[in-house]
Amino acid sequence: MIMNDLGAFYICFKEKTAIEKSIASFKEFYPDAPLYLTSDGGYDYSYLEPQYTNVKCVLDKEMTVGVTKDIEKMVAANQFPIVQLFMASMQFLRRLKAGVDYCKTKYILLMEPDVFVRGTLNLTEYELVGPKPNPMPQPVQQYIIDQGGHNNVAWGAAAGVMQTKAFNIIYDDLVNHQHKMLEWLYMDPRMACYDYLLTFLFSMYGFRYEENPDLTECNRNPNWKTSNHPLLHQYY
Repeated sequence: MIMNDLGAFYICFKEKTAIEKSIASFKEFYPDAPLYLTSDGGYDYSYLEPQYTNVKCVLDKEMTVGVTKDIEKMVAANQFPIVQLFMASMQFLRRLKAGVDYCKTKYILLMEPDVFVRGTLNLTEYELVGPKPNPMPQPVQQYIIDQGGHNNVAWGAAAGVMQTKAFNIIYDDLVNHQHKMLEWLYMDPRMACYDYLLTFLFSMYGFRYEENPDLTECNRNPNWKTSNHPLLHQYY
């Protein structure tokens, strides 16, 4: 892998220590790689910019993960603020697009405060890779098939790696046809959560989402400390 092929995109809130350690882990192996961070109404992390090369930290309004964090409560109550979820979905995509445009790299690593890098990554030919712990509902899978997409079966793209070329194709179409996003949210409002959203969108536009062999999740792998995976999720 050419070192400048990879950039990083963060979404976060008020996880100061975790963010500092996570960014340090990425920059240890990719010191010159661009990194774009959006804080969803949380702390202003711009104090980190002078500490590293090619880092941009933006404090945005609470419109994305701050809205979707209560999705399970919405499911339990069967009450979904569709307009807010629609706005959260589109706003996340706009912020990710800003990160893609800032990094100008072939791949983007989708970082969170609980993602930790402990080695260089081996990027694959797939458009999106990550964990796949959550099966999409059968009606959603059938809808993807019926619409001519690629059924990737399961979602969970936190700590994922995506090809920016594929994302730009999706974004350029969807930003001009936003009614699609609204229709899809009526089908399953949980789609507003970005790790589900990205997997669904890549599926709808015919792209592959596969397991990332570089990644292990600490809560699901009791041997994560001694494994040789260079990328950790659920690391605290």
